[in-house]
This record gives sequence, C-alpha cells and structure tokens, in this order.
Amino acid sequence: MLELIHSDPLAWETQLRLAPRDIYHTAGFHEYARGSGEGEPYLIVVRNGTRGFAWPYLLRRVDQVEGLAGTDATDVTSVYGYPGPLTWGKTDPGFIEAAWDAVLEVWRGQQVIAAFTRFNPVLENAALLERLPAPGRVAGPASAGHAGTPTVSLDCTLSDADAAEGFSRVLRQEIAAARRAGLETSHDTAWTTLDEFVRLYRETMERSGAPAGYYLDAADV
Repeated sequence: MLELIHSDPLAWETQLRLAPRDIYHTAGFHEYARGSGEGEPYLIVVRNGTRGFAWPYLLRRVDQVEGLAGTDATDVTSVYGYPGPLTWGKTDPGFIEAAWDAVLEVWRGQQVIAAFTRFNPVLENAALLERLPAPGRVAGPASAGHAGTPTVSLDCTLSDADAAEGFSRVLRQEIAAARRAGLETSHDTAWTTLDEFVRLYRETMERSGAPAGYYLDAADV
C-alpha cells in the first residue's frame, strides 16, 4: 500500500511510528523548512504488512533556474540535517525494488527531474543506495553518493564523565580551562534564559559569518 502525505502532520507521524528515525524525519522539521521557503514537504510511505519504506522530502519548482523559466518541472531535496529514506521490518530485495518503483512513479507524476538527499550517519541509511535498482532503463546504480564532511555524535545516555572520555585531550583541556575561568552550564527547564540563549547564538552566527538561514529568534526555538 502506498501513501503520499502532504500538509497532514498527524498522518505523517502515524505512518512513521514503526520506523527507526531521527528528528530530521519528523513532520515538524519539514513544516519549519516549508516556512523558511525551502519547499513543499511530502512523505511517501510504501507498506506491506509489518515492513515499510518511507522517503520524506521537499518538493521545489525549478522555474527560477536560468534557462528554465516557464517549466513545470520540479526537483526533490531534503531538509537541512540528516534525513534520507527509512525502512523497517524485513525488507527483502523484492520489496525494496517494488517500493522504489512506487516512489519513482510518484515523482514522475510530480514532474521531478532530479532528487537530492542527505543521509543519516547514525541510522546508516546511505547503505540503501546499494539496494535501489536503477530507474527505468538507466544502467548502473540508482544514484551516486558523495561523502560529506565528518560528523560528531554523542551518546546522551552516558554520564558526563563517561562522555568526556571520548573527547580529545585538547578539548578536555579547553573545557577544564573554561570551567576554571567561571563557565557554568545549567538545564533551564523553565526557559527563563531563552532571550540570552538567542543573543549568544546570534553573536556566534555573526562571528562565523553564517548565512541568513542559520539565524533564529525566540519564536523559532
């Protein structure tokens, strides 16, 4: 069974309830991207019993690209972060191939000419690339993957002391020096220091020369 979800956050979250996923796959994250002008959020879900294949994405018109004025063509991209396709259950090659064909059929109907996504290094869903057959009569793999910049993940179930064991020696020294200089951290469950957090965040973005899309205000948090 195929479901194409658009502008229905409850249905979106319901469909992904069985999927190992990250915040970047949620309806809320995609709705925020739409509000930022990044595209229209869609979720394709193909299910067969207890197994499933899902691809959350943003659909963009390409008529503002030089030379493409007046076209109805679109492209597929991903939200900022680490989303990518999801699977759950026992997904044998036959199911993956059928699900991929269903995704391509939806995209053809949306006049998609290219699809781009970032993958999730924790979920390791980039491995799905090797399982996707080439679309139509195109020879070779379905798509090409490109290694990005290194990422850092931290196991939040660890104690502070155990987590620090995984830090580099230089980082541990820098943290210790900052503590000696008076740096303190606290968990502000009441959000009483939200404005201060936003101020510090904006100052950091300004020092870094970050693009406008990286900025936020209290309403965005």
